[in-house]
Amino acid sequence: GVFSSAVVDADGTVYIGSGDRDFYAVDRDGNLKWKFHSGEIIDSSALLDDQGRVIFGSGDGHVYALDRSTGGLLWKFAADAPGVNSAFINWFEGNIAIGVDGTLYAPNDNFCTYALRRETGARLWCALARDQTWSLPALDPTNGRLFIGNNFAFLHNTFALDAGSGEKIWKATADGSVA
Repeated sequence: GVFSSAVVDADGTVYIGSGDRDFYAVDRDGNLKWKFHSGEIIDSSALLDDQGRVIFGSGDGHVYALDRSTGGLLWKFAADAPGVNSAFINWFEGNIAIGVDGTLYAPNDNFCTYALRRETGARLWCALARDQTWSLPALDPTNGRLFIGNNFAFLHNTFALDAGSGEKIWKATADGSVA
């Protein structure tokens, strides 16, 4: 099965992850250009950057950066083991966002949203929440804030973070209370 949304680049190439653990690049006529095997289901959509990379998270706890032309691995980032944050799994299910400066923001089921260098996949920071984050982080480039919502049903589950440091600016609940 396919659980992620397809992403299409300017030449019509379609990029999509699959439940068979492969990530595919298919040309506009439906011909396979290349595929890349990850260690688990891929249910997040890809991010295409302006430097020829396709970046996606996998259920194997890694973010992968591939060359869009060849499918060759440029780098991979490993999330913390689930036990580090008292989580049960460390899947990347949420989509990855990119900042104006190229920083990647990748939410993981281990309760951590990571900021990564897009050139190398090096970890810049981790912002912890109380539960899994499956949604795409939203970035406001005018004030440098990153907004994240997660699955925690009680107390605070929506956050504004400083995109540069990962520090919490505010946190809110579904009833509208802010701290």
